[in-house]
Amino acid sequence: MKSRKSTAPAQANTLSLDELHDELFPPSEVEERQQADERISSILVGKLIKEYRLKHGLTQEQLAQKIEARKGFISRIENGYVDPQLSTIYRILETGMGLEIEIKVKEREHAKRHSSS
Repeated sequence: MKSRKSTAPAQANTLSLDELHDELFPPSEVEERQQADERISSILVGKLIKEYRLKHGLTQEQLAQKIEARKGFISRIENGYVDPQLSTIYRILETGMGLEIEIKVKEREHAKRHSSS
């Protein structure tokens, strides 16, 4: 018997990050979810820093010299192995690349959904 390919659009099976979290980490696994969130955040910050570094035509070594750090430290941040402090992120982006940082705080949809239950 031949298997049929689904004709449903790919988006029909797409989950938001919050929905994926809900599936992978039920409410009883709060600590595991928090650890996963922190790891994901580190990876996203690292990707952002790398993206801007490349946009500014800097090597890891050049960026490290500008902020008086080691190349390995920049590499670990960019690869999500280090969860940098906010002051370090400022130093990298503002001092190292001349960018201005603006922080925006808002409630996540996930938090809204669960607080109204």
